[in-house]
Amino acid sequence: MSSSDEDVIMDIKKKIVNDFLDLLILLHLYFNEGSFSGYDVLKHLQDKYGLFLSPGTVYSCLYNMERQGFLRGFQRDRRRVYALTKHGVEMAQAIIKNKGKILNLFS
Repeated sequence: MSSSDEDVIMDIKKKIVNDFLDLLILLHLYFNEGSFSGYDVLKHLQDKYGLFLSPGTVYSCLYNMERQGFLRGFQRDRRRVYALTKHGVEMAQAIIKNKGKILNLFS
């Protein structure tokens, strides 16, 4: 693959991660059945996608997801951690169930 192809793929990856950050967080939490902090999200995105997002972007997304009722935030030690609410679980299940339809939007 040429470097220009790699650049195009990286640009698309950045756009997808930025535009669908809330869904990626939702699914990550759903499949890992636990709670995590904003730092954990940043590390996951770096490890999985090779992207460095600003903490402000991630924390803003987490806050909005909490306000929308997808996440519940709480203090653990000195960190704020997040877990899925019932509404968040239902949304993750709907995404998984309709994955084929969602992917068809890109074709």
